[in-house]
Amino acid sequence: FLFNETTHLQTEVEGKEITVSLGDWREYTGKNFSGSGVYKTSFARPDGLSDGVLLDLGEVKYTCEVFLNGKSLGVKTMSPYRYEIPSYLIMQENVLEIRVSNTIANALLSTKTFDKWAKWQLSPYFEKALHFSKDYLKSGLIGPVKIKY
Repeated sequence: FLFNETTHLQTEVEGKEITVSLGDWREYTGKNFSGSGVYKTSFARPDGLSDGVLLDLGEVKYTCEVFLNGKSLGVKTMSPYRYEIPSYLIMQENVLEIRVSNTIANALLSTKTFDKWAKWQLSPYFEKALHFSKDYLKSGLIGPVKIKY
């Protein structure tokens, strides 16, 4: 089962649900959004399932928590973003929710707040933080997402 079809994304800022494809969410949220979004889809229990399944989220930018039918399966903060799901948790019809949070980099690089501060008022590492933040702008559930059984 490959999860590269469109799914639904709801961000904590907008609060509304939109249909999206997997990938960088900045085209939907804007380049300055730092926060969380929830991807949601549903699937049926595979026929003949006796063992559990392996949910492999592929690439995630940057942390995630997975919920199956409202029950948290745990938080992952680094790769591999994989979850072993026992068969007794998989119902005939299932709702899978993946809450993804990006970093502060998007908000940090787009704000003008620090422009009014004198250089001595900022951390001595401020310029380096801005430089390194550029590597962490990609955001969301990139995938590919696979359910293996």
